[in-house]
Amino acid sequence: MVQTGVQRCADLIISVYGPGKTPVLWGEDHDLMIIDVMERLFERTGEARYRDFSVWLYDEWKRNVSDTDTSLPSLLNRQAPFVQHGVHTYETIRVPPWLATATGRPDLGEAARNAMDKLNRYAEPGDNVGYFSHILI
Repeated sequence: MVQTGVQRCADLIISVYGPGKTPVLWGEDHDLMIIDVMERLFERTGEARYRDFSVWLYDEWKRNVSDTDTSLPSLLNRQAPFVQHGVHTYETIRVPPWLATATGRPDLGEAARNAMDKLNRYAEPGDNVGYFSHILI
């Protein structure tokens, strides 16, 4: 069964990374998107370890890559514009709403609401060089 294989892979990731384990070597924002898999596993199995790892990973990401558009500090600052690669912003912007729903954490809820508000400010997700258009609606 495919889900069994996916769970085994996710469990291996969780066994290697996490609090007090191997540090994550951050590269691109894409690194955060293993959370998509963890989200689906949490929804399908109800096993908290997938949600808890996702929360840890997002919190660790914001500590190490705090200048991204979708880091918690950036999203909590309603005045901070989106300035980075639009594709990365759109890719990672779905993490805070899910974590807010899955955990009920007020800071994540505020970040999720701010993210949607910020998205509404832009006429398009990017321009010809792939960055957010600074043409505000």
